[in-house]
Formats: sequence, structure tokens, C-alpha cells
Amino acid sequence: MIPKNFYIIARGSMQESKTWLTKALRRNLISEVEYKELLEEWNSIHFKMIYFIKKHSRLKENK
Repeated sequence: MIPKNFYIIARGSMQESKTWLTKALRRNLISEVEYKELLEEWNSIHFKMIYFIKKHSRLKENK
């Protein structure tokens, strides 16, 4: 089983991608519509990742 720390690092990398989305919007590299679509997708994936990390932790505790 992959260590929980790996998933936490991945979540941190994902946080960094949100920062770059914001920078892309401010620099007019993407439109407001694109930003909102990407941010909505980002939020969905981020929520799933948090749930997955919690589930992974519980599974490991039960072993």
C-alpha cells in the first residue's frame, strides 16, 4: 500500500496548480469562463482527493 504521505504531497501539488490557475487568469492567459470551468473541476477533484486520503487512513488504521 502506498504511504499516506505520498497522497498528502500530491494534494500539495494540486494546491499549487490552483495558484497557477489564478495566475493564468490574472495574466489573461485564460478567460473568466475557462477559469470558472477549471476551478469547478479542480474543486471536484480536490474534494475526492481529501475523501480518498481520509479513507486510506482509516483502512490503514483497521489493519
